[in-house]
Amino acid sequence: MAIPNIPSLYQKIARGAEGGLEFARIINQLLVIEGKQTDCEVIITDDAAGDFKGVDCIIRKLGSIAYTGFQYKYYPSNLSIQHKRRIEESLINAIDQFPEMEEWILVTPEDFTKYDAKWFESLKKKYAKEPECIEIGGRKYYFKKDKMLTFQHWGHTAITGLMLEYPSIGRYYYREELFAHDENKLVLSKVSVDTENTIWFHSGRFKNRVIQDADNANNKKSSELVFDIQFINNSEHIYHLQYIYVHLDKIWTKLKGFPKDEILRPIGSIEVDIDFKKK
Repeated sequence: MAIPNIPSLYQKIARGAEGGLEFARIINQLLVIEGKQTDCEVIITDDAAGDFKGVDCIIRKLGSIAYTGFQYKYYPSNLSIQHKRRIEESLINAIDQFPEMEEWILVTPEDFTKYDAKWFESLKKKYAKEPECIEIGGRKYYFKKDKMLTFQHWGHTAITGLMLEYPSIGRYYYREELFAHDENKLVLSKVSVDTENTIWFHSGRFKNRVIQDADNANNKKSSELVFDIQFINNSEHIYHLQYIYVHLDKIWTKLKGFPKDEILRPIGSIEVDIDFKKK
């Protein structure tokens, strides 16, 4: 089924401060569910408390020291000059307060126009490597750390994708546009891998990629790949599932053969005299 042309959240919810708070709550809920699916820690600041470390939400992969900061801006496209200035100030504030951050993601309710996209590309080039000093509006900002940052923008397309993936939230805002065909049906709601009882874990930001932890192969956890699949029954019927097809897109390994010091090799020759006349 083709995805219909649907209105953005900026067209669905209230404008102004009230809409901005609702927009933040929506994105927070989507990121919390996303974090559970990808084994990530999600840190969200309460609306009334202000940004923590200069961002609205922080995501960290469990066991990793790489942090991603999310900044929400309830601005429509095209962005005004004032909107662009506020976004840049938020980025500077995040760089200053959050030195551990390796990726900064700007979330707005609408996709960028080509003019907004061009401006955002210039912003990425300007701050990809932290400068020593930046001056905006007569105020100077100094930075102590010299590292590379990566940038992304999530707009209407990305938000719609999350709504489709997590229908518990998506149905509230896009029931008629996206989920009308799911009424009175058994709908797949979750496909993941059991990482608690097996030695498999999710790989970085690729939520559909899993890796076997060979270093823990001897512990009590199972080495089998165990899937966790959940459905939502929107009908009055009781379904009996006989089988589920799982498509593995790609399988790979980093093993390229045994190390040379582990391979059996000759250590020399041994001569033995044998008298074949003896029984």
